[in-house]
Amino acid sequence: MNEEYRHLSKVGALHSGHIPGILIWQVSKLWQYHLNHCLADLKLTNTTVAILANILYFHEEGKQPSQADVAQSAKVDVMTASRAVRSLVQKGYVIRQVKETDTRINTLELTPCGKETAEKAIQRIMSEHKIFFKSLDSSSRWETFARELDELVSSNEHILDKGGSHVQTKQK
Repeated sequence: MNEEYRHLSKVGALHSGHIPGILIWQVSKLWQYHLNHCLADLKLTNTTVAILANILYFHEEGKQPSQADVAQSAKVDVMTASRAVRSLVQKGYVIRQVKETDTRINTLELTPCGKETAEKAIQRIMSEHKIFFKSLDSSSRWETFARELDELVSSNEHILDKGGSHVQTKQK
């Protein structure tokens, strides 16, 4: 056991949340609770909303995204994206088509109902966002927080490319 961990366990920091990873986990769970609550009647998960929102974004940019493009943009692994897309296709929100020039690639498009549902979900999430992050009320605090989270995402998103297989834990 390293010295820092030994010190933190003595002072009870593992329970009080002085470890950044635990704080991120706690904030993430609370944020997911808020999202689940505001999306409940739409019968969408956080992942399906991320997929819908990313498809909408690509189309607004004039691009026809592949399933892999959407997975990468939403920061979810390919299998999770595939399950979410399958669910959205079954609900009639997304059309998945095999690309004519490369049959290994599925392109995604929102149906009119899918576009409407995506816009409604995004609007609800943005409203929930204002409530949840109200404690970061000054723009400089919010910008600093967002920049630091973005840095964490950027420095760790390579894990998705390898399916997490390169992540190893070292035990002494």
